[in-house]
Amino acid sequence: MAALVERADQVISATEMSRNFSSNISRIASGQQDRLVVMKGGKALAVVMSLDELYRLQGGEQAREVG
Repeated sequence: MAALVERADQVISATEMSRNFSSNISRIASGQQDRLVVMKGGKALAVVMSLDELYRLQGGEQAREVG
C-alpha cells in the first residue's frame, strides 16, 4: 500500500484548506496536484484527491456515476 504522504507538497493544514478551498480543488481537478492530505494538530483528518487518482488507487476500477 502506498504511503499517505509521498511528498511535502501533498500536506495542507485544515485552516489553509478552508481559506483556499476553491483554488485547492481547482489544483486537484486540473491535475496540478494529485492529492492533498488535510492535517490538524499533527494528525491527518482527510484526503482530497481527483477521481482519476482514486481509480488508480483502486486498481483501475471505475466507480458508478452518481446522478
